[in-house]
Amino acid sequence: MRVENIILPSRGSTTAWDIRVEDGLVHTIQASQLAADHIKSNNVPSLLLPTLCQPHVHRDKPYILAGNHAPCSPVQPGHSDLTPRTGSFGEALTNTSKAKERYTEQDLYLRGSQLLAASYGQNVTSLRGFVGLDHVTGNLPLVTALRLKKDFSYLMQVQMCAFAQDPLFSTAYGETNRSIIKAGLKDYARSVDAFGTTPYVEQYTEASQQNIEWAINTALEYGLHLDSTWIITSVPSLSLGH
Repeated sequence: MRVENIILPSRGSTTAWDIRVEDGLVHTIQASQLAADHIKSNNVPSLLLPTLCQPHVHRDKPYILAGNHAPCSPVQPGHSDLTPRTGSFGEALTNTSKAKERYTEQDLYLRGSQLLAASYGQNVTSLRGFVGLDHVTGNLPLVTALRLKKDFSYLMQVQMCAFAQDPLFSTAYGETNRSIIKAGLKDYARSVDAFGTTPYVEQYTEASQQNIEWAINTALEYGLHLDSTWIITSVPSLSLGH
C-alpha cells in the first residue's frame, strides 16, 4: 500500500511525503513527487496523524447504565435503579459499589467488548484499562479483562492496570481488599502492566499515607508501572522521602 502527498507533523509542514507500507509496517518514507507542483495541479497535501491513545478507562464499568441489551437479562443485569439523581461524587461511589454486586463474567465480557470495539472504531489503538479488585468483586474483573486483552490484541495494545478503588487501610474491609489484590497480582502479575490505588477514599490521613506507601512497595515488588494520578492529588503535603 502506498500513501502519497502526506504532511507528517513530526517533520514540519513545508515538505510532503510518500509512504510505502507492506505487511502493516512502514518500509519507506520519501519526499512526495506530487507535492512539488501541488499549486498547479491542485494536489493539496493531506495531514497524517498518529492513532489515538486512551490513557484512563475503567474496563469493568462502561455501559452499566446505558447497555444496549434488555435490562435484567441473564447477561446484562438491570441497573436502572442506579441512575444518578444528585450527580454528587458520593452518590457515584455508592452506586458503583451497588453495581459491582451484580457483576457476572458474561456481563463484564460483553460490556468490555463493547468498550474496546467502540474505541477501535474511533481510531484508538492503545489503551490503559483499569479493573477494580476488592471484597465484592474478587478477581473476576481482572480475569475477564485479561481475556479481553488477549481477544482484542490483534486490534489494539491494551495495558492492564489492577486498581484498588476501595480503602485498603481503613473500614472493616481494608485488610480483605489488600489480600485480594495481593492474591490477584501473585497469580496474574505477568499479564498485568500497572498497579494503582485511591488513597483519597481512606477515612483518615494516616491511612492515606499507608495506602500510598503500600502502593509504591507493591508496584516495586511485582515490577509494575505505578499509576500515580490519585496518589499525587490525594495527599499533596505528603513527604515520601526518596
